[in-house]
Amino acid sequence: MGQNVAAPQRRINARIDDAQRTVLLGRRHPMATPSSDIGRVSEGEPMIAMAIHLKPTAKQSADLEQLLAEQLDPKSINYHRWLTAAQFGKRFGADSADIAKIRAWLVAHGFAVLPATHSQIWVDFNGSTTQAEAAFRSEIHRYQAPDRTFYANASDPSVPAEFADMVGAITGLDN
Repeated sequence: MGQNVAAPQRRINARIDDAQRTVLLGRRHPMATPSSDIGRVSEGEPMIAMAIHLKPTAKQSADLEQLLAEQLDPKSINYHRWLTAAQFGKRFGADSADIAKIRAWLVAHGFAVLPATHSQIWVDFNGSTTQAEAAFRSEIHRYQAPDRTFYANASDPSVPAEFADMVGAITGLDN
């Protein structure tokens, strides 16, 4: 196990078309309700530490489950043989060409994209409320919780259909 590991599978096989979108259902903070909404966040307010988390393929998920079981089995050759972030990325991360396309899409929306991670399972970026609203087609509002005020996306975000099936989560659209 591990000697002949295949490279991650390329999943974005077409040009990213911003007009063809997929809504990511259920991607709102549970406390971001109409009754707690106190209005839209100011235009251009900074939003830092956002990330698009990338889902593995079904085969990668199955292989990871098997590896984890082997790493905990004292009888396995892989017992306690941990992977570095780079080894993990080469085996269970997204294809580097797919990540490059997602990074380019984010840059085209004006985001500052941070250096790529070795694990190849997310893309970090910073921007503003204006950029986030345009890119993910969801207004950012302030909400009143019992103990604090926070911001969050007011509706489920959307992304281009070409990479929607790769998106596990978008973090940082709320604080």
